[in-house]
Amino acid sequence: MFRTFATICLAVLTQTASAEPTSMLVFAGPPSGWIKEYDLQGVFVRDLLEPREFASPQYGAIGPDGLLYVSSWTTHRVVKMDLQGNILGEVVPNDGVVLGKTFLTIRGDELIVSGSQNGAIGVYDVSTGDYRRNLVEEGVINAAHTVLWLDSGDILVTDISDHSIRRFDSEGSYLGYFSDDAILAQPAGMEISPDGSTLLVSNFTNGQINMFDLVTGDHLGQLFQAGTAADDLTYGPDGMLYAASYGTNSIYRYDFDTGAAEVFVDGTSGLRGPNSVLFVPSPGVIMGLVVPGVFLIRRRRG
Repeated sequence: MFRTFATICLAVLTQTASAEPTSMLVFAGPPSGWIKEYDLQGVFVRDLLEPREFASPQYGAIGPDGLLYVSSWTTHRVVKMDLQGNILGEVVPNDGVVLGKTFLTIRGDELIVSGSQNGAIGVYDVSTGDYRRNLVEEGVINAAHTVLWLDSGDILVTDISDHSIRRFDSEGSYLGYFSDDAILAQPAGMEISPDGSTLLVSNFTNGQINMFDLVTGDHLGQLFQAGTAADDLTYGPDGMLYAASYGTNSIYRYDFDTGAAEVFVDGTSGLRGPNSVLFVPSPGVIMGLVVPGVFLIRRRRG
């Protein structure tokens, strides 16, 4: 699926040159509490959101309205803002349903937010913020983090406190562990390899990026080391894998062609405790770039 999705995205972006990603946004929760913007060469541009202007912005996604939706881990809220850095209002309040809001994505008209403190995965109306349902069977996950949809429609969720990856069917019924291998140590981010055969998972405890067979769930080894306290994994427009290293104040980049990893952004620009990365085009461009059911540029999560 990844290559199919990537091919579609690249085709659309090639035909619309002005829509190509121009920025990388880095979200940092406590203690920093800001969103930093870098160009595609990793050069610091500005603080899109000043420190502590919005408490603990951890993850972001672009909505169908072209606005940026941002989750807060400490205040349990979601706000929306424009790409000039202006907060436009609250979308999801501290409703007591999803606590410790972290991973956030948008699928169609649904805003999906993970709760790292109570295991809930709330599904909200992206326009009104109204709560619709819990994404998966309740009472299974201890601390929900990244959510990933497979070709089959099944859903994988990293359970960061249970040190496992849980599997649910398309209706949200629990199917059991995808993996509870001892190598998992606070698993956080997930991505699928470019050839679609392998699940890539980051460990928050020790910074390892590990590989698992997507069919069997067997551990296949370590892809690379992303410093310490690795969180979000995401693909850039260059096809490389980016990892946010909360522990070493860095963004790592892995090249599948060469098999080499490097520090793409370090702490010299004031980067502290990054949680996630999002690639975005210029303001005003996104609304014209909708692949059915998917909003660019947040790759496979939509």
